[in-house]
Amino acid sequence: MEIVFRAPSLPQSLLNLDDSLAQRPWETSSALLCAIRDATFATYLEEEHRSLLLGSFKALQIQESLFRSSLRNLTVDWVPTAKEQQIIQAAYHGFYPVDDIEGAFCKYGGLYGIVALAIVFRITDSILNQWAAIGVETSQQWLVSNVAQLFACKKNKWIDNFIPQGRPSTLKIKDLSLTGLI
Repeated sequence: MEIVFRAPSLPQSLLNLDDSLAQRPWETSSALLCAIRDATFATYLEEEHRSLLLGSFKALQIQESLFRSSLRNLTVDWVPTAKEQQIIQAAYHGFYPVDDIEGAFCKYGGLYGIVALAIVFRITDSILNQWAAIGVETSQQWLVSNVAQLFACKKNKWIDNFIPQGRPSTLKIKDLSLTGLI
């Protein structure tokens, strides 16, 4: 499905979302919000779909409030602590189940996802409660995918520092949790 918008100056021409946002950001945002409002009030929308929509809103709020602000503060000289480095390597090597936040961020976001999570955990552990509040696994995957793309856009050599060398053999996962870092 594709959403198209009419160009105000040329009503017969259609714009894709990116072009519409570039040309008329407030009007396009307003149109999207009205469409979302209409969808949430639709009586024919099944509860499962409504939950997915609401979970996506929560995921978007987390992305903007925690991850985008963390990205603004990220510098090329950011260095993980020894414990963060161990957690990143353990997640990269698949030692965490996808049920754990570390495992989910690595599975759905790769190296960028788990590094982003480590950076956010340095600031706050509220991500755990917010992650649980999303509730819908599909919305959680969407959040992680978006976060990984956000961090990949700021592609610098800093990510090379996180590429694990070799497979750690004696890690005890119960001792390696980002929650214990705060």
